[in-house]
Amino acid sequence: MEGGNAAYAGGRRGSPVFPREYQAETLFQIDIAFKMRWQFSAGGRGRGGAGAAEGEGLLQSRHILLDFAAEQEHARRIRIITQSEIMSRKPIIAANWKMNMGPAEAREYLAGFRKELAAFDGSHVEKVLVPPFVTIPAVMDALGGCSCVGVGAQNCSDRDNGAYTGEVSTAMLAELGVRYVVLGHSERRRYYGETDSFINGKIKKALAAGLTPIHCIGETLEQRDGGQLESVLRTQVTEGLAGLAPEQAASVVIAYEPVWAIGTGRTATARQAQEAHAFVRSVLADSFGRETAEKIRIQYGGSMKPDNALELMAQPDIDGGLIGGAGLKPDSFAAIIRAAC
Repeated sequence: MEGGNAAYAGGRRGSPVFPREYQAETLFQIDIAFKMRWQFSAGGRGRGGAGAAEGEGLLQSRHILLDFAAEQEHARRIRIITQSEIMSRKPIIAANWKMNMGPAEAREYLAGFRKELAAFDGSHVEKVLVPPFVTIPAVMDALGGCSCVGVGAQNCSDRDNGAYTGEVSTAMLAELGVRYVVLGHSERRRYYGETDSFINGKIKKALAAGLTPIHCIGETLEQRDGGQLESVLRTQVTEGLAGLAPEQAASVVIAYEPVWAIGTGRTATARQAQEAHAFVRSVLADSFGRETAEKIRIQYGGSMKPDNALELMAQPDIDGGLIGGAGLKPDSFAAIIRAAC
């Protein structure tokens, strides 16, 4: 409850409106006050009839107020934790280039992108470029060692090394200076049959190598329309992060990407996105505790663009974006970053 003059609802229909001084009291003060009133009441002196009713009424009010104060104290602590952790969750905006831009295009992109970044203070936002494997060295070279922009990979192997043709290990990525890796993207799930347990193995490998996994989750249109949104997200979160300790989970970035909004031009409303993000955070709290859940950043990955970024980023549980098409143009990607500042 907010404000000292509001009536206490707390799930009790028809509960009385309590004076401001009672609402502000501590549990101890409320208990002492009611014990004193009980002792001097007719009920406390053992008289029957109306006196007993008065005493019983005092006892009932005492129990209600104690419950109220306990809930208020709990809510106050939750709000403090939530506000503190939200302020400590640095927004993270990542451009997933997918199978676009070779080394030459990347160098041209970076020349324009660095000029865009110089026009405003983006230090409060974690910025990430996620190019194809073959383009990573060119991006690193074009950044010139600048730590203002991190570099990620679009996938990694669930194996350390060996006879696995076409695979790239986390150790190889770390050697290149890569700091992030996108895992479980809907396109990997759809076209290459990646399962939650398979993705879980990759997440563990990434963490062991000191990389930050960006764990993608999200429902199809059929799943959403079929009322499966929550069950799909719960499964993807719990199975994808299975076996992690809370401190490991806190290092993972979650990217919620409603599959029906990727590359289609359709976007979830800010309200739809916030509801999904809040649900994901509740699942994280169930798995790792509320304190850890409040530390985990959750990006929105469903067609975030310059014209909707500000509204989406204003939502309390949206901590950034995993950007597709808009991340292929330096000016539009920089505009999204600016919206997160």
